[in-house]
Formats: sequence, structure tokens, C-alpha cells
Amino acid sequence: MVDVRTDAELLRALRDGDKRAYAALWERHSPAAQRYAQRLTSARADDLVSESFLAIYQQVTTTDAGPQFAFRSYLKTVMRNTAIRWSKDADQLILTDELDAVDERDALSIAETDSDAGDVLAALQALPERWQRVLWLAEVAEAGRPEIARELKIKPNAVSALQRRARTGLKYQWLTLQVPPALRDDQAHAARLFPQYLIEPANVAVSTEVNLHIADCTPCRTLLHETRGAAARMGGSTLAVLLGTAGIGTATATLSSATTATAIAVAVGAGAGVATWLIGGGVAAVTAGSLVITSLFAVGPAAAMPEPAPTQVVVQASPSVPPPLIPAVGDSSQPPGPSTPVAAPGQVDPADQGISDRYTLEYQPRPSPASNVPDPAPASEPGTPTDPTATPGPTPTPTATPTPTTGTPAPSPGVTTPSSTSGYISPIIAGKTAPGANVAVQLDTRRFTPTVAADGSWTFDTRGLELTAGDYTYQTWAYTGATSSPATQGTFTVLPLQVLGFEDVTGFEDMTADEARTTGLVVEFRGPANGTIYVSTMEGKTGFVALDADGYAKRRLLVNSYGWYWFTMRSIDADGYWGPAWEHNLDVYDPTAVYDPMGPAQEDMTFQFVVP
Repeated sequence: MVDVRTDAELLRALRDGDKRAYAALWERHSPAAQRYAQRLTSARADDLVSESFLAIYQQVTTTDAGPQFAFRSYLKTVMRNTAIRWSKDADQLILTDELDAVDERDALSIAETDSDAGDVLAALQALPERWQRVLWLAEVAEAGRPEIARELKIKPNAVSALQRRARTGLKYQWLTLQVPPALRDDQAHAARLFPQYLIEPANVAVSTEVNLHIADCTPCRTLLHETRGAAARMGGSTLAVLLGTAGIGTATATLSSATTATAIAVAVGAGAGVATWLIGGGVAAVTAGSLVITSLFAVGPAAAMPEPAPTQVVVQASPSVPPPLIPAVGDSSQPPGPSTPVAAPGQVDPADQGISDRYTLEYQPRPSPASNVPDPAPASEPGTPTDPTATPGPTPTPTATPTPTTGTPAPSPGVTTPSSTSGYISPIIAGKTAPGANVAVQLDTRRFTPTVAADGSWTFDTRGLELTAGDYTYQTWAYTGATSSPATQGTFTVLPLQVLGFEDVTGFEDMTADEARTTGLVVEFRGPANGTIYVSTMEGKTGFVALDADGYAKRRLLVNSYGWYWFTMRSIDADGYWGPAWEHNLDVYDPTAVYDPMGPAQEDMTFQFVVP
């Protein structure tokens, strides 16, 4: 069940000792923290999120410091400061989109020295034979995707998927070995969950249990910190590096017969540079730096696939995950959308052009709940003395009468907003009460007190709350001092943005890089009439799509590079407030690319929408 308390309420509860409040804050903010951590230090993103949450937990529960209400902003500040501190200590932080050149031979030497080849070999032996073989072929022999597919008798497109599953299995088995045997089945400690915690950072149940436990358990917190550091090094190294030269020789003698059919002999050879296939005499050799790795399985060179023609993709890029938008000063109109595309297929629709110029990147204000707001007066009921038009009934049994409140009764809040509305973004609730009166608005369990102007007019902007799609009920009443009016009730519905075209997209080997650049994905949008759709990715790239008078648009989505994309799409109104998010991933792979655990450069992961 989702905790509906605000961040301020959760922080107050956490200070009072409610640990479930900490779990609720983790569930609410850890996904955004993960995305931000990837921008700061992708190699240690999980560690950065966990350490930053823990630092805030200790501040709030043991000191008078820490956030009072703006938890996410405070969290991002802690994360950035922590990452900068790590950068000064280890020079591992990437704060820009440009990567400094690194001597790969130094990286190989460091990884080979630090890794525990015995544990890696034991983890490899614990895997199914098929997983052993795909890891060996891809990361030790450095065979290409076509060669691996022929050897394992699978389609080339399935090689990457199999390798990813095998790599995840290897990491899980290795992490299990890092937990002391006495703690692996100890229900009193969370160490037994560390492998799953590090493999599945999106698992809310596991993350909550682990984070609550390590907040109070120093041994487990220390073990997790040490394991995470080693796991980060493992994640960026190939199997050959993790095993080391001695480990490869041991593995050749101990793995299954099917795997050792591709036995590896390691020799020290001269020369350095990129990995190169030397095919001859039925023996395949690969050089990487000063290593020469040979395998005894016979493969032939695959026919090189032609390089896809480059497609220019232009989008507005931001150096970080984009915040909400507001229109530029002087332009409050909603960009109109065309009834039908007028551009040629493959071209940007004229209705989409120039939309980004109407907006500037700024955060929108978010209403803060109020405290000590008096309750509304009970509503009048027919048949009571407060209703002069009611038909007299039998004399009621005498009961204790509350002391009447002195003073003039509070005026009505004077709500002018229709009592029932719907839209793709939550509404502005407005009204006009008597001058000098206060107004309260209750939404769910939260109460707000909008500012009342001198003439009694007031507005409460729910858009800043970024409500999810669904039905909402609110109450509004006026009060002066301790006297309140009865509440006026209203309802509104926030409609979800509809996006079609991703039905067959699984996020796993969805299309090749060539297909993504040329054919792409045809996407249909349904939202507010003459509205605008704002699209962003985790890499900070953004785009806009204009809807027509019927709230409809159809575009072709093209991406420029292979990689794993996470798209977030929202409708945005004229003031830059956005509606509920629609999110989906898209996996674009390059069958000709050499495996790179770091993935593509973020500046290359651009996208655009064109006329289909």
C-alpha cells in the first residue's frame, strides 16, 4: 500500500522513531536517485544512493540537522557532495559527458590484481553449462556474435540476451560467496539478501528490508559497503580479467568438458592495442594488450555487416535529467497542433519545431501542506433546528448541547471551480470568500491554506503536486479564528496520457541500431486537444510532440545509437506543469559492435520524432 503522507510528514514521523517512514521515503525517491546517481558515477550508482539515504537517516534520527520537507532536493545535494568527495579520494567521478582517455593496460593490471580469481572461478562453475560457454566465448576468447551463435546453435540476436543472463548469474553467485557462511542463512541479519539487493536494485521489498537493517547494524553496513566496491570493479571487467592468467589456466582444467572444448592457453606476447582476430589452422587467437588468448574451437571469420548510413539526429540536450519546464516569459499560449502532418515522411513535423524555444528549464513551485488548520463545521442536516425549511418531527431525546461558538459565523469559501472536472493535468481550484477570511483545502489527508487576496479571491494550484492518474476528492472551507464553515466538496479526475506503439517492445534486444536509425518505431499519442507532449530520457535528452485539435499525433521515433533507453512522456500545459508520466524502455543493440560493458557514450544516445 502506498504511503500517502507528504515528505514533511514522513520526516517528522522518522524523527519520532517511525522506521516505516524511512521505507516510504526510499520507495518514493530511490528510482529518481538511481537515475541521478548514474549521471554522477555510473560505476558506483547503487552505492551512492544507499550511502546518501543512510547519511540522511542518521542525520534525521540522531541530530537536529537534516531536511524538514524538501527531501528530494536535499537528497540530491547529499549525493552530489558525496560523489565529489569520492572523486577527490579516488578520481572516479564523471561530472561531464566527456570521458578522459584511460590506459586500458593499467585497468587490466589493476583489475587482475584486485579480483579474487578463486571466487570468480567458483561462481563460474556454479552456472549452467550453457552460461559458462557463452561467457567464455564472449569474454575470454572474445569471439564475435556470429561465431558464438554458430558454436551454441542459436540466433545471433539471442547471444546478447544469453550473455546478460549469464553475466547476472555469475555476479549473483560471486556475491553469495562474499557473504560469510555464518550469515548466509541468518534471518537476524540482512546479509543473506545482499546478492539479491545488489542484483535487483528496483526490488522495493528487498531494498526496504536491507536499508532498514543496515541503518542499525554496523557489521552488515560495513560488509555491504565492502561488497559493493568489489562488485563495481567486477561489473566493469571481462571474465578474462577477473580470472587473470593463472585463473584461466585453472579454469581450463576444471570446467565441464563442453566448456573446455574451447580451452584457453595464455601466453605472454609482444605488442599491444585493440583486440584482433588471428584466424588460421583451426585455432583462433585474440590479443588484448600484452595477453595472447587462444582457443581450440574452430571458427571462421564472419562476413562483416555493412556500416549503416549515418542519420543526423538533432534534439535539445541537457547536462542532467531534465526538470519540469515553464514557458519563456511573454508566451503563455499553448502551442497548437496540426490536424494532419504537412511535412514529408522522415522530416520533423512543422508543428513540433520551435516548441523547445517556448520553454526554459526551471522547477515549478510545489504547495506545502499546512498544520494546525481547524476542522470544517459539520454540515447541516434536514430536521434539525439549523434548517428552517425542514418539516418538524418528533421531539428528540434531550442530549448535551455543545457550547455555542461566539462571534460571527465563518463565511463560505465561495468555490467557483466546477464541482466535478477532468483533464490530463490536475486543476486549479479557485473561489472568493469574504475579505479577511482564511481558506483551507483538503486533498486526501493533506491540508493546504492558499493565500487569500484583499478582495477575498483565492486559488489553489494542484498542478504542482504532480498527481498520478486517478480520481480525487477534495474539500474546501473558510475559517476565521476558531470558527469554520461547513466544507464544500468537489471531485476531479486526472486522465492518463495514452501512448501506442510499444506493445511489442520488451526492453530486451528490441531492434538493431540500423533499424532504430532508419525504421524506428511508429508511436501514437492521445492527450489534451492542441496539447504538447514532453519526452525525456535518463541521459538528459529531450523532445516535444504537438497534438492536434483532437488531441492526437502520430510520429516515428528514431534513435541515433545502440543502448538501453528509458523514455518518460508527459503532457505539458501552457504554464509548464506536467501530467502523469508514461514510461517505457527500448533496447537497441548493434550486432557488429564489440562487447563494451560501459555501453555507448551518453552524448550519442539521442532521439527525434519525425513524420511516419
